[in-house]
Amino acid sequence: MAETIKHVRRRYAEHVAALARTEWTELIEAFANVPRERFVGPGPWTIIGGDMQRETTPDADPRRLYRNVLVALDDSKSLNNGQPQFWAMMYARLRPQPGERAIHVGAGGGYYTAILADLVEWNGWVTGIEYEPNLADGARRNLADRPNVEILAGDAHTMVEGTCDIVVASCGF
Repeated sequence: MAETIKHVRRRYAEHVAALARTEWTELIEAFANVPRERFVGPGPWTIIGGDMQRETTPDADPRRLYRNVLVALDDSKSLNNGQPQFWAMMYARLRPQPGERAIHVGAGGGYYTAILADLVEWNGWVTGIEYEPNLADGARRNLADRPNVEILAGDAHTMVEGTCDIVVASCGF
């Protein structure tokens, strides 16, 4: 019998945390709880490994996404979902806390924005900014059930107002 998606996500979360050299429970929980497949479009997916080798998954089984790999979001623009180990390491160092305000520049489809929203919890606030209008629209849809997240589309240099506790960026110039 195939492993349940819940177990696959848990194993992935623990693996990514180990790669990032952290045992931070809240981070592991956030990676285990946020469904990556919701944020990367329909499968089959183009996966990009550590050696930058590309492969297409043979089907749309979401279990194939729970590896420390990039997932292409828009191949024509070389946009991807980002490497889980990198984000786990960054969040482990920044330690977003409940109630904080965070800004995520380059939100893409919203996956790491959702993880950040889990970390700042219900009383925190995350502003995700995505330059690509189609990705911003997707992120809005993907994060519609999270009342502590807003997604803005456009140039982050001109959009953010007020103070914040954390700024993370994953974007090109």
